[in-house]
Amino acid sequence: MLDAQVEKNVRLDLPAAIAVAPSWCIFWKGCLEQLTVYARRCSAYGMLEALVGNNVRLDLPAAVAAAADLQAIPVAPEARAAVADFVTRRLEQLLVDGGCCVEAVRAALAERGADPALAAATARDLQARFPCGPVLLGVM
Repeated sequence: MLDAQVEKNVRLDLPAAIAVAPSWCIFWKGCLEQLTVYARRCSAYGMLEALVGNNVRLDLPAAVAAAADLQAIPVAPEARAAVADFVTRRLEQLLVDGGCCVEAVRAALAERGADPALAAATARDLQARFPCGPVLLGVM
């Protein structure tokens, strides 16, 4: 059911990648060390809330690459990978904070983590189909 809905609703949005480029530039312009952990997390979390909340389909690695290419300085492949990983970890936290169990979130991210909106929909679908966490263990 989810796959059919996804196929009908697919939208890989490069303009969205360019729109969030200013948020990502803080990760690789040398500002990373000057920002607090809280500021980095808030920036990524806010961007993900907008993408997931509006069901904007986005290829995260391609978006990171597009944002990196817009920078005035070259961005190393290691920095691009670190940004994608950081954003994926924030997505994990966003979904867990939103009520999805860790098991469903990690399973969704393992298969569909490159697309935040799809990963969120998958995690919710998995949780609905296969209760996990305290419910599964009978602890409430």
